[in-house]
Amino acid sequence: MVLSGRAAMGFMGAYVDCDDKTGVGKKVCDDLGFFDITDKEQAMFMGGQIASISSRTELPGAAYQLLKIITSPEAEQDLAKLNLAIPAARAAEGSAVESSNPASEFAGKNTAYSAYSGGADNWLQLQDEFAPALDEALLRRRTPQQALDTLARKAGSM
Repeated sequence: MVLSGRAAMGFMGAYVDCDDKTGVGKKVCDDLGFFDITDKEQAMFMGGQIASISSRTELPGAAYQLLKIITSPEAEQDLAKLNLAIPAARAAEGSAVESSNPASEFAGKNTAYSAYSGGADNWLQLQDEFAPALDEALLRRRTPQQALDTLARKAGSM
């Protein structure tokens, strides 16, 4: 919603296609500003994916080869673009995907302040439950207090 101009502020991934033909365009990217959340200490929330091989696989060699391919620097950069992220690898520092847009540059410069944004086993469910109330407040369709009241009711019923 931030990239389309329908919201002035929001949470977004660390990759934005700034190309004028395939993405949101340079004008939109030049207008974006980013900041870390600071309470007791500075933090940038992050997540990620885990790739693993089952101990019961019948094709361990093929599984390992696939794992090697998808964890190569080139594949990590492609996956990062698809996931609106930057690769979580030292090789990504200064890479094309990290320096290609302001969101990736900001994320890359602030990885020292990364804090995992998931954790609870039901994190995806929690996001689905709580995000609509936060969106309503951000879009000024409801007051912040109304959003907090909704979140408190939802938390009490979980």
